[in-house]
Amino acid sequence: MDFEKLGFDTMIETSDESLTTQICGLHLQAYAEQLLPQIRQLDGKVHDCKNKHAALRSFLYERPFPANDARLLARSVLYWVLAGLFATVFGCF
Repeated sequence: MDFEKLGFDTMIETSDESLTTQICGLHLQAYAEQLLPQIRQLDGKVHDCKNKHAALRSFLYERPFPANDARLLARSVLYWVLAGLFATVFGCF
């Protein structure tokens, strides 16, 4: 919605600045009310993602033996190397 054009057209029609301000304010409120369901849905998704992030962080780092990021990365590299070797050895037959 082009609110600048709406304000200009309303000002031309009414020739009264305070009336134009009220009319445009009502249009803005109606537009905001149209967007509320979408805003609430997106806010819920953001809230869910934050909760998942907090739960994962708690699971990994706030336990008796926290996860070691360097060791996890080293294991990941090792697994990829082993998978590559496995594919090379058994891919030739």
